[in-house]
Amino acid sequence: MGPNLVDIFEAVRALILDVVKPDVTAVDPAFSPAATACVQTKIKFFILAPNTIKDSSMPFQPWGQAFWRYPALASGQPYLLPWFLIPLNVYFMLHIVLYIMITQPTRHLKAYVRRYTNKSVTPMTLNLLNRFPPLGVKYLIGNLPELEFPHMEKKGSEFMSWEGAGFPPFSEK
Repeated sequence: MGPNLVDIFEAVRALILDVVKPDVTAVDPAFSPAATACVQTKIKFFILAPNTIKDSSMPFQPWGQAFWRYPALASGQPYLLPWFLIPLNVYFMLHIVLYIMITQPTRHLKAYVRRYTNKSVTPMTLNLLNRFPPLGVKYLIGNLPELEFPHMEKKGSEFMSWEGAGFPPFSEK
């Protein structure tokens, strides 16, 4: 992925700065070279997320709810998780976390980019965009919170502040 990331990053950066010169740019969060180019060039952009808000908001869940309340990504488990599936879900989530911690893909990519471009560029991976979104960047997600979380009620910042994150509020029930 290293050589492709560098080539695509440079091509996208040149396209943004020299050819298109956009007022605002939509970025797919899984397209790391484009997200990296947008962050590095400091252009105005938003994230056009093909996934659900649940996938992007997992790091912000209080009390470790990402492990026991919401099904792991691509697990096929139902929402709300029944109690007997919680241990399996915890296993899936720990597997994902440990894999990322052990392989450290972002660290290896950053080292590759520095070695071959002499630039200190942090590749904006999907994980980094979700955990540490750049200041002022908004997510545009093609669904409603009440459709994704039918059993959830808005209670302050229990889940996350939809208004503060640029999302519409839950409808009153």
